[in-house]
Amino acid sequence: MVETIKVPANVNYLNEWVGFELPKGILSKGITGCGATTLAIEDAHKTIICSPRINLITNKSQ
Repeated sequence: MVETIKVPANVNYLNEWVGFELPKGILSKGITGCGATTLAIEDAHKTIICSPRINLITNKSQ
């Protein structure tokens, strides 16, 4: 089952959304720069991040 989550208009980055947690499943975001990768790295839950951009993973891991 696919569930669409609507982001409130006043949220620029996902970590600004009070009470938001990464979903259990696949997050397929349509835009870059919304903070999803950073949120996944800083979140207490174990997360697999898949990216075709090696530079992104290298920069975020630092």
